[in-house]
Amino acid sequence: MNRFFKRHREGEYDWEDLEVRGENLYKFIVEKSQQYNFDIADVVLVGFSNGSNIAIKIMLQHPEALKKAALFAPMYPTDVPVEQDFNEIDVFLSLGEGDPIVSEAESVRVIDLFKKRNAEVTVAWVNGHTLTQEVALKAKNWLNK
Repeated sequence: MNRFFKRHREGEYDWEDLEVRGENLYKFIVEKSQQYNFDIADVVLVGFSNGSNIAIKIMLQHPEALKKAALFAPMYPTDVPVEQDFNEIDVFLSLGEGDPIVSEAESVRVIDLFKKRNAEVTVAWVNGHTLTQEVALKAKNWLNK
C-alpha cells in the first residue's frame, strides 16, 4: 500500500520521515498556490488514515497557513506540546468506534490535539476504520456551512 510517509510497524511512525515528507507536501501546496494563484488559506486538507496523519503534521508545522481539514480515521500517537493557537482552524474528524487500527484513546488524543489549541472541532463517529457515504455527507455539510 502506498503511504505518504514511512512507519516502522502499524501505529509506530518514522517521525523523521514524517517531518521531511510533511514539509515537502506543504512546499508543494505553497508552490501550486503561487503557480495557480489561489490563497493557501482556502486549501482544505483531506485525508484518510495515513493521509490524515500527514495532514495533522502539516497543520502542526504551519497553523498560520492552513485553516481547514477533513480527517478520516486519523491517529497521531505522540504527545505534542500545546504551543500553537488553532483558533482560526476548523477541523472535521471522522473517528472509528471499534477501529482495529486506531484505539478509542488514540481517537480522543486527536480530538484533544485540536481542542486544546482552540480549534473548531466537529466529530463524527463510524464503525471501524472506514470511510462511509454517511460520514462523507456529514463532511460535505460541514464544509458547506
